[in-house]
Amino acid sequence: MPLIDFGDGLVIDVPQGMSVLDASIQHGLQHMHACGGQARCTTCRVEVLAGQENCPPRAEAEAQVLKISRFGEDVRLACQLVPHGDVTVRRLLAQKGAELRPEGLAREREVAILFSDIRGFTNFAQQRLAFDVLHLLNRYFDRMGTVVELNHGQVIAFLGDGMACLFEDLDRRHAAEHAVNCALQMLATAEAFDAFSQEQFEFPLRIGIGIAWGHAVIGQVGYYNKSSLNVIGDVVNTASRVQDAVKETGTRFLVTDDVKTLLDDSFAFGGQFGVELKGKDGVHQLHEVLGKASP
Repeated sequence: MPLIDFGDGLVIDVPQGMSVLDASIQHGLQHMHACGGQARCTTCRVEVLAGQENCPPRAEAEAQVLKISRFGEDVRLACQLVPHGDVTVRRLLAQKGAELRPEGLAREREVAILFSDIRGFTNFAQQRLAFDVLHLLNRYFDRMGTVVELNHGQVIAFLGDGMACLFEDLDRRHAAEHAVNCALQMLATAEAFDAFSQEQFEFPLRIGIGIAWGHAVIGQVGYYNKSSLNVIGDVVNTASRVQDAVKETGTRFLVTDDVKTLLDDSFAFGGQFGVELKGKDGVHQLHEVLGKASP
């Protein structure tokens, strides 16, 4: 049987076909593996100090992950490394109390991310008393948060006067549909709330909304005593940029091509805009959503 030397005098003999990660776990070592050993992260990575000749070549999934992270040939994913002879390795993310961290509870999904923003709110806030601004924001968020929850979404962040919201479902179409329905209801709710805002604070309340679709990892982020649900992935940045594009195009609600493809027959669309999104390559096609499609 192959011998795996983890250093500090710890040498484990393992049966043929067992990965380095499984060997670690079976012997009670604290070995990070945030994605659950699916080659979707690098937290289980090890440095091979000796026995490279006993390590099979990287399979495609491992090669792609390590290429993205720019690791050298001596670094391997412990979840994918199945030695056929003796090796000496060093865990690169060994962490005391690693088993208490929440990454292992994370899930990878295709999701819809919604970003909303109140137009002109920064100038309003600079001219008003802070407690008045807080009062208006909390009344606004009360209404918008309820709309999000009624549409099977979750608010993942309040960003000043903006909101980031998550919509996930095993049925991709359902997730996108919930997000778009939510956005339309948020626009209607903002119109109704505008009367209060103008009467009490002389501030015409208008919002813009952007929605993007893509892969993300959903999990808890924070420190040991306080964490909250968060979403990690390029789709979050894309949704934020789409919301920014709403201002540029003079619209109220834009979605990406992927969202439109999922729901093309359910909603009425208006203008189409080729937009360069900040921090992203190329021109992105964005679509204005006007409302539900006519029967």
